[in-house]
Amino acid sequence: MLLSSVLNTNIISLHVKAQNKKEAFRELIDCACSRHKDFDRDALLQAVLDRELQQSTYLGKSLALPHARIEGLKDFIIVCGRSDEGVHFEETNDTVTFIVMILACKTKMNILLQTMGAFATLFNDDAIISQLKAARTVPDFIEIIKNSTVEIKQTLVAKDIMQKNVVTLSPDQTLKEVVDIFFSKNISGAPVVHDDGTIAGIVTEKEIIKIGFPNYMSLMEDISFLNEFQPFEQIFEKEDSILVKDIYSNQFLYTHENTSVIQLAFYFTQKNCRRLLITDDNKKLLGMVLRKDLIRKVIHA
Repeated sequence: MLLSSVLNTNIISLHVKAQNKKEAFRELIDCACSRHKDFDRDALLQAVLDRELQQSTYLGKSLALPHARIEGLKDFIIVCGRSDEGVHFEETNDTVTFIVMILACKTKMNILLQTMGAFATLFNDDAIISQLKAARTVPDFIEIIKNSTVEIKQTLVAKDIMQKNVVTLSPDQTLKEVVDIFFSKNISGAPVVHDDGTIAGIVTEKEIIKIGFPNYMSLMEDISFLNEFQPFEQIFEKEDSILVKDIYSNQFLYTHENTSVIQLAFYFTQKNCRRLLITDDNKKLLGMVLRKDLIRKVIHA
């Protein structure tokens, strides 16, 4: 289904007048209510603002995608707005030119996420952004989107929700470098990749902590009697000489970028893993999905 096919010419405004986020949202909701007289303006605005408080919907590229799931809403509504002067979003130094507001019923989660993904894809193209900024009429605006051939997919897959800017490690980095990266990036694990982008393994907090424990301790059920044992001294002593290739684990799960979200959920629950590495056809790393991504980007979207 083409993205352009779900747009309504009557609820697209190419001249949003508001200069701040709340008033811009109100202006777009008023636009929607002009075509849907039974809508509760205040309830819709509050729902969108509540969702915005939890996490900003500004995506960059001058695009914001405010959205909300509305109790009792039967329609799936997309309201598009373009600002000539730009709308100020407190969380960014940029001004937002395009605001696409999506209102969906509680059960239309898949179409909501897929539509958001389609708009994100559309606005990845700088040439299309320039054309949309220059569009003089609403039909022109829709025609540009139609010509882009961007589609709303029917199934949500790994590449739609994965983290793309994944912190990676090389086999020759030192333990000290790894610990510094984990601390500065606030992460608990990172894939190890070869120069060609293929995955060698993974290092997590577990691999780092294990360095301080002799192998024989894996056979013990309790070490409470070892009151004088100081496992972390070995980590401090060897942090500059231990390399990633000495400690990484090859016990990790990966899956293709087109794996369905349902399959991802199955892996998380049945394989007891916290992260899934996402690859292309050549098994090169493209991204990563954490369990919390499933909660934040799908269940809580």
